[in-house]
Amino acid sequence: MIWTIIILVILAIFLMTGFVKIPTGHKGIILWFGAKSEDVCDAGLAWHFPIFSSIEIIDCRLRFIEERNLTVALAHFINVNLKTSINYKIEDLYNFLDNYNKNDLEGKVKTYVTDSLRQYITTSEVTEREIIAMNTSDYKQQQITKINEGYIKKLGLKITDIVIVIIEITPEMKSFFEILRQ
Repeated sequence: MIWTIIILVILAIFLMTGFVKIPTGHKGIILWFGAKSEDVCDAGLAWHFPIFSSIEIIDCRLRFIEERNLTVALAHFINVNLKTSINYKIEDLYNFLDNYNKNDLEGKVKTYVTDSLRQYITTSEVTEREIIAMNTSDYKQQQITKINEGYIKKLGLKITDIVIVIIEITPEMKSFFEILRQ
C-alpha cells in the first residue's frame, strides 16, 4: 500500500514537470526527441510529456529594426543618407525554426531589406520627392509584398511596415553643390 502511494506521488511529480507557461505574444512548438511536431501551443499553460518531448518557445511579437546611414544614389547621381525603420514578425513557425540563428536574425532581415531598397532606388532613378512619397503610396505595399515573397518568407518572417526618411545629402554632395553655386 505504501509503495503504491510513493509510486503515485513520484508519477504525479514527473507528469507535473511537463507543464510550461508560454508568455503572451509567444507560441510554442512541441519537439519530440528534438524533431518538430504539428502541435503549436498558444500563450498560456501548455503541457508536454517529460523526457521525450520539450517545448520551443518563440517570441512572435512585432519586432523593430532601425538602420541609419543607408547611403544610396538617387536620380541625377545625388547620394543621400537614409534612415529606414523595419517592422517584422514571425509568420511561419516551422520555417522560422528551420532557419533560426539567434545571433544573426536581425542582421539577416536588415541586410536583405536594405539591399532590396537600395537596389530598387538605384535602378529606378528615384528622386527625393519619390522617397518621401514611398511612405504613403502603393509602392511601399508593393515593395513589402515583394520582399515578403523572397528570402524573408524562407526565414518564416513577415515584414509589416517599412518607413524611409532622408536624413541628409552626403557631405561630398554638399561640397559639390557649394562649388556649383560659386
